[in-house]
Amino acid sequence: MNNDLFIYVEPDIESTKTQDVVYEDVSRNYKYAKYWSNNWRKVHGLPLRRKENNKLHIYLKPHLLSVEETNSIRHMQNVIQEIIGN
Repeated sequence: MNNDLFIYVEPDIESTKTQDVVYEDVSRNYKYAKYWSNNWRKVHGLPLRRKENNKLHIYLKPHLLSVEETNSIRHMQNVIQEIIGN
């Protein structure tokens, strides 16, 4: 039985030296409702959603940032590190 809190709805993406990966929460986006349906869960070996198995799960979709977005986020992280100190 899979008791993972995070369930990935698409294959994981590899980050590169110039691009980072972020994860989008699609738990309430009904475009991805098939991922929390019982049919999809049965095919992928997850327990069916019943009262005893209806625990919190967060459905994540990986997203590869552009080079500009990655540079911007890395810059913000550096600024924050300078402000709070190591």
